[in-house]
Amino acid sequence: MTTDIAVLVVCAGVTVTVWALLVAWVVRRTRGARPRRRPAPVPTPATAAAAAAELDTQLTTEWASRNQVWPALNAENALLRERLAGKLSPLEYRARLADLARRCDPEDDPK
Repeated sequence: MTTDIAVLVVCAGVTVTVWALLVAWVVRRTRGARPRRRPAPVPTPATAAAAAAELDTQLTTEWASRNQVWPALNAENALLRERLAGKLSPLEYRARLADLARRCDPEDDPK
């Protein structure tokens, strides 16, 4: 009788161990243990400062003509509404948006 209890305990221990290993393997596979690609390089302070200076020069409002900004945004929103409603195909939407961008080009705006 004691042999039966010992065999039962050993079998239960083996079962629990195999189950724990299987669960750990499945969790590791589903969560993607670690990405295998190299991490993105950390920018050095000089690179970050140069990128910030470049960004500041691009985000000026001097290029925008007040006579064009709101009408252009309204026209763009109207095109997007038509696209989302299914009235325009993706190609037609892109073409009309590109045409709108050409018409509202700030370089052509006489100040």
